[in-house]
Amino acid sequence: FPAGKALSSFRDGGYKNTANAIAEIIDNSIDADADKIKIFTLSDYVQYTNTRQLKVNTIGVLDNGGGMTLDVLSSCLGFGESAGDKTSKIGRFGVGLTQSSISQCKRIEVYSWQNGEKPNLAYLDIDEVQASGQQNLTPAKTSKIPKEILSHYGEAIEDSGTLVLWKNCDRIDISKSDALYRRMNKHLCRVFRHFLDDDDDLGNKRI
Repeated sequence: FPAGKALSSFRDGGYKNTANAIAEIIDNSIDADADKIKIFTLSDYVQYTNTRQLKVNTIGVLDNGGGMTLDVLSSCLGFGESAGDKTSKIGRFGVGLTQSSISQCKRIEVYSWQNGEKPNLAYLDIDEVQASGQQNLTPAKTSKIPKEILSHYGEAIEDSGTLVLWKNCDRIDISKSDALYRRMNKHLCRVFRHFLDDDDDLGNKRI
């Protein structure tokens, strides 16, 4: 089937807001046994008629989970792909990462690494797929984490982990980072309350 048209349809896949979509990425981090999960934004100045304003163009989720092998990473942005024992995970159907991401942005980049090795990168670019008629995922390959991420968050990168970047964000709730954080905070604190408190009966604490 035409992948470009399908992706456009999947963008309307039922995520009510940016917080709901980000929650899917956090689910994956928890499933990967991460105990540190960082959410951040990057902004650029946009020129309007009379003013220049900072606007969020990238949202990132960085964790210290187990990371993905090259083979798993190569297929992680497909639909219906889920590694390991699905019955013990929050995410079971293999669609959350891709569908939540494209509901908010036009380009997804996923960097993952294990045991201090160099990161590998998988990506999905909607504009690229639509322009080229691409039907298959581009295989993951070794790639450096972007300098702007390293300069701001390099200290949070551990020996194993995953970094998800939403780029060309065109469907997020609010374009200003402070307001976006406030909008997401209440929802995420409620959804992940059992992973934020000191009681580990319903979920081990994450930072």
